[in-house]
Amino acid sequence: MKILLLLLLLITCNLTVERNSLLDLLTLTRSTKMSSTDTSTPTTNEVTISYPNSSYTLTQNDAISTITATYVGTATGCTISPSLPSGLSISTSCEISGTPGAGSPKTTYTVNLTTLEGTGQTTLIVGVRQSAFLIQKGVAGVNSRADKLAIAPDTSKLICGESAGSLDGETLTGTEAAFFSLFNPGGTREWTKLLNGSTGSTNCTDVIAAKDGSGFYGVGHTTSSLGGNTLIGNRDIFLGRLDSSGNGTFLKTKGAAGATAYATGMDSDSSGNLYIGGYVNGAGLDGNTLTGSSDIFVIKYDSNGNWLGTVQKGVAGNVSYNYRIYVSSTDHIYISGSTQGSLFRTISSTYDCILIKLDTSLNFLWGIQYGSTDAGKICQGYNIVEDASGNLIVLGYTGGNFDGNTVTGSYDGFITKYTTAGSHISTKFFGSAGSTIYTYGMDKDSSHNIYVSGFVTSSLDGISVTGTGDAFVRMMDADGNFIRSKLIGSAGKNTYGNAIVVDELDDIYQVGHTYGSLDGNTLTGNIDYFFTNKNKP
Repeated sequence: MKILLLLLLLITCNLTVERNSLLDLLTLTRSTKMSSTDTSTPTTNEVTISYPNSSYTLTQNDAISTITATYVGTATGCTISPSLPSGLSISTSCEISGTPGAGSPKTTYTVNLTTLEGTGQTTLIVGVRQSAFLIQKGVAGVNSRADKLAIAPDTSKLICGESAGSLDGETLTGTEAAFFSLFNPGGTREWTKLLNGSTGSTNCTDVIAAKDGSGFYGVGHTTSSLGGNTLIGNRDIFLGRLDSSGNGTFLKTKGAAGATAYATGMDSDSSGNLYIGGYVNGAGLDGNTLTGSSDIFVIKYDSNGNWLGTVQKGVAGNVSYNYRIYVSSTDHIYISGSTQGSLFRTISSTYDCILIKLDTSLNFLWGIQYGSTDAGKICQGYNIVEDASGNLIVLGYTGGNFDGNTVTGSYDGFITKYTTAGSHISTKFFGSAGSTIYTYGMDKDSSHNIYVSGFVTSSLDGISVTGTGDAFVRMMDADGNFIRSKLIGSAGKNTYGNAIVVDELDDIYQVGHTYGSLDGNTLTGNIDYFFTNKNKP
């Protein structure tokens, strides 16, 4: 019996050991498999990808040479973000090809490459300049003039001016209407809007793009009640906003009983506040007292058109004009114009140029009066830009000698520079014997070269006019040293270059008006407006 019990005990123990060994084996095997699954991940190699250049400037409607990427491996796919400009495509091997269909701003693109060996990423800057064009438009029997233009972030261009006819099929009311025409990045006109009341005339004198890219602001003056606003003076100023589709967001007018007010320019600060410059006679604006026969003014609005303040300045018994207003990179406001009075010095000529600095609260900081001291001479100050050091470059024209410069023609153009504290740096004239030069517009490129737009008779920089007077563009460095010039005109006729804008690709766009036929176009009205990028020197 004892022997039997012992045998049973041995058998039971052996079975338990075998069972436990089997469980241990299963557990070990499962543990080993789980460990292998958790810790083993595919290996991704980094692939270096590059293009011959980091930035490309292409031209609308010009097929490009394929831009080939360099990398090691076998490509299986390639993506780019955001999408390339219309007409361009990217292959699975990251080659870029095609023909750009429209202008496009400089944009940074991210390229992602996938190969059998791994993945890679790089960035590329691409911009597309608009192909060369000259557009001439008018209405039979009447005058149409383009005064200013602005470029939106997507490179659309808005032109403003005035027309005495039904421009682009829009219905004219009154005798003359302000017009606004938008051209898309491909150069096609998207829309035209006319602005006027039932009587009188309305003129647009400046337009700027909203900083957020949502539309445009336009300013000018009118002799009519406008958009539900009642005419107060003989002539009131207006401020309006258009969205990118041409719909009006708001329209404000301002005047004073017995006053004739002219808005001549507009700019905005870094917060989007708007500053309108101009001049007024007959009465002061917003409670200001008229000092001279005509006073200069600056009016401040917020981006929604709410009035924030008005200042005025003049000289008793004399006229003063504000032709341009400029907001600097440091948010200071500068006014350029002229005066017949002793505003900041005793005047001895007929007109002196003036330059005035204000802060964003419209406090006067300093003023300068300059020009010829010879009797009967005039000086007219126009556009302002900054050089690389923040100094002020002021454009104008004059019939008298000053700052050591001698007038060559009847009127010469000039560039004068001042520090932000109002200290004079330099002045340079440009003109030619027997010529009259009027300067109307100025802008600068990315290298701080400046481009001046205007009107010239006879010749400029050795180039003879085609008509009786031509529109010109003159390129200079920031010190006013001549680089090159270009003229455009029509035989026996006058053509005026009223404004110029340089885009981020350093292409120039000029608007103006002509009494003739330009670049193969036929004159439609008595005066037509023109819009071109062909006049770059």
